[in-house]
Amino acid sequence: MNLLNSLTQPSGKKSSKKKKNDEMHEESWVECSQCKRWVHQICALFNGRMNKGNTIYHCPFCFMIRRGALQPQPRPPGAKNIRHSMLSHYLEKRVQKALTDTVVENSSTESNTVNSIVADGIYVRQLSNIDKTHQVKSRLIKQYENTHYPSEFPVRSKCVVLFQEIDGVDVILFGMYVYEYGHDCPQPNQRRVYVSYLDSIHYFRPRKYRTLVYHEMLIAYLAHVKQRGFHTAHLWACPPCKGDDYIFFCHPEDQKTPKDDRLRYWYISLLEKAKTEGIVTRITNLWDEYLKKDADVSNVPNFEGDYWPGEAENVLKTLEEEISELNETKSRKGSVSKSKVKARSAPAPDSNGFSIKTDTRDALVCRMGKIIEPMKDAFIVAYLQPRILLSLMSDNKKNGVSILSEKKMSSGSGEIMDTVKSTGKSEDDDVQAESQMTAVRDSEKCIDEAEQSGKKIAGVESELDSKSYGNKDELEEETNKLPGDSSVVSPVHVQLEFGSFIDETEDCDEIIESEFFDTRQQFLNLCQGNHYQFDELRRAKHTSMMSLYHIHNPDVPKFTVACSHCGTDINTGYCFNSEKDADFHLCQDCYQSSHKLYNKKAPFRRTNVGGDSQGHQTEEQRRERQRSIQLHMQLLQHASGCRNNRCPSANCNKMKNLLKHGASCSIRVQGGCAICRRIWALLQIHARQCRRENCVVPKCRQLKEQFRALIQQQAQMDERRRVAMNAAYRR
Repeated sequence: MNLLNSLTQPSGKKSSKKKKNDEMHEESWVECSQCKRWVHQICALFNGRMNKGNTIYHCPFCFMIRRGALQPQPRPPGAKNIRHSMLSHYLEKRVQKALTDTVVENSSTESNTVNSIVADGIYVRQLSNIDKTHQVKSRLIKQYENTHYPSEFPVRSKCVVLFQEIDGVDVILFGMYVYEYGHDCPQPNQRRVYVSYLDSIHYFRPRKYRTLVYHEMLIAYLAHVKQRGFHTAHLWACPPCKGDDYIFFCHPEDQKTPKDDRLRYWYISLLEKAKTEGIVTRITNLWDEYLKKDADVSNVPNFEGDYWPGEAENVLKTLEEEISELNETKSRKGSVSKSKVKARSAPAPDSNGFSIKTDTRDALVCRMGKIIEPMKDAFIVAYLQPRILLSLMSDNKKNGVSILSEKKMSSGSGEIMDTVKSTGKSEDDDVQAESQMTAVRDSEKCIDEAEQSGKKIAGVESELDSKSYGNKDELEEETNKLPGDSSVVSPVHVQLEFGSFIDETEDCDEIIESEFFDTRQQFLNLCQGNHYQFDELRRAKHTSMMSLYHIHNPDVPKFTVACSHCGTDINTGYCFNSEKDADFHLCQDCYQSSHKLYNKKAPFRRTNVGGDSQGHQTEEQRRERQRSIQLHMQLLQHASGCRNNRCPSANCNKMKNLLKHGASCSIRVQGGCAICRRIWALLQIHARQCRRENCVVPKCRQLKEQFRALIQQQAQMDERRRVAMNAAYRR
C-alpha cells in the first residue's frame, strides 16, 4: 500500500499483526566480485539503487590491492554539485569565513593552508524554497471574524542544510526549516521570520568548532533576512519529546537531548553574538512583548506549527464548553432559587483563576497570558530593526510612503540628513511624509532627554538568567548602538549606517521544489522507510550519500524492496510480489530460477520497477525539463475542463486520451503500466500546486487529501511538543 494512502485509509484490527517494538532491521550485504567476501552495504558505502544486477563490485580490501591498476571511477555528484542559491551562497561564505578566522586566531601553529582546508570542506545548500499558505485555525477565525482577522497568511518555506566532507564523504550535519512572512503578508505576521525546526548531528570536525559553525548558520540567516527588509525573528526553544526526531532520523546515543534551560542558553548566546555584530537590536519574549500589557489578539504573530495558535485553539474550545455549560445552568433557573441563580450566572472561574468573561481584557488573552507567563523565556523574539523603524514600515505599507536615504551622516553628528519621499504627488501624501519625519524627530528628542537625565540602556544579561532578557528598559526600544561606536544614536542613524529602508522583501531565489525536503516530515519518512539513520558515523555517511543520490535523481522511487531470495534491491526490471505474503518479493532472475521453491507464497503479481534517471542531465536540460512540466500542467488543466471535440489546441486531444487511458487501464501503476505512471506523476505535480476548491483535474481532490494527511503528521508532532511543554510547567 502506498505510504500516503495508508495514512488516509482506515484499517481494522483484524488486518494488523501483534508485534513487539524491538525489531532490529538487518543490514543489507553485498558480495565482492573478486574475493567473494561479504560486507555490509552501509560500511562499504554501496548504493544498491545503482546495482543493475551485473555490476562489478570490489570490496575495500580488494580495492586497496588493485587501486594502482584500476582506472579511477568518476565520483558521484556530491554536495558541492548542488546548485547554489543566493541564500546558500551567502550562508556558506559567512560560515567559512567565521571558521577560518577563529582557527587562525586560536591556533598559531597551523598554517593558512590547513585553515583553508578546514573551511573548504563545508558546503551549505538550500534544498527547498516554496510558497505556501498558512491557514489560520477555525476557532480563532470564528472568534474574531468581526475584527477582520486574516484567515490565511502567505509564507515562503525554506530548507537549508550544511554538509561537511569527512574522510572524503559528504555528511549532512545541520538542517533548519524557516518560514518567511514578507511585506505582502497581512499583520500581525508582516515582515517576520519564524525558525520552525532546527536539528544537528555532533559529527562535525574539529569538534571544538561545532557550536561556532552551527551558531553562525543561524546568525548569517538573520543577517540575510535583515538585509532583505524583515524586522523580527521568532524562535520557540523547545527540545524534542522522547522518541521524536525533528529532521534527522535516529541521533547518536551519546548525543544528549538538551534540556529546556540549556537549549535557551544555546539560542540566547547566538543572539547575543548577533547583537554585538549589529544584526539583532533587541531580545525579548512573546509574553513581555504582546501579552504583558493590554494585549490585542490581532497583534500576536500567528505562525504555522507555533505554540500560540495550537494552544489558543484549545483555550477557545474550553471557553466554548464553559459558556455552553453556563447557558445550560441558566436554562434551569426556573427550578432554582433566585439567590442561587444569581450566583450561578456570575462568570465562572477556570482552572487558571480567570473568569469566562472580563470587562477589560479578552478572555483568550487572559488565559493565554497566564499559561505562557511561566514558560515565557522559551518564546524568543529578536528584533532586527529598531522599534521606530518597525512602525515606519507598517505605516509606509499602508500609506505608500518609502524612505530613501540621500546622504550618510557622520556618527557624531546630531542632524538628520535623509529625507522621506512620497510615491504620490498629492498634498495629503506630503502631510503623511511630514508626519513621519515629525515622529522621527520626536523619538530623537526623547533619546536626548534620556541621555541628559542619565538613563542607561539595559543590555541583555547572561543567558542562564532566564528572566533578564524579557525585562528591558523601555528606552532600549528606541535606541541602538552601532558597531565600533560608543555613542548612542537614533534609529535613523541606524538606518543610514546599515543601508536605506527596504520597501519589499521579495526573494530573488527561484522556486525549489523537492519531494524529499519540502517539509521535514517528508525527509523523515524517506529516512524511516529506507532505514537511513544517523546514530553512527558510518550510517550517517551512507544516509548522506543516499540523500544526495535522491537529490540528484529526483525521479527515482523513494522506497525499494529487497529480493527475499538473494537480498538484492529490486530497482530495475520486474518485481514479483507474493499475494499471500506482502513482505515477500522476488527479483526477475530469482523468480525465473527459484520460484518453484516458494510455491507456498504463490501466486505472484508482477510489477515494473525503475525509471529513467535525471542525475546526468545538464543544467540547461534541467531547466528545459522544468519548462516542459509547467507546459504540461497548463495543458492538463485545460484538457480536464475542455468539452470541445474540435479544440484548436493540437495537444488537447492527446492529453484527453492519456486521461481516458488512466481512467480505464486495468494494469495501472501497480501493474507496471508506463503510461499510467507518467499520468500519475503529472497528477501529483498538479495537486501540489493546485489551490482551487473545485478543481476539474481527475484525482486532484484525492491527492490533496493524501498531502493533507502528511501535514497532519506534522501537526501531531507540534501537538506533542505543546502538550509536553504544558506538562513540564504545570507539575
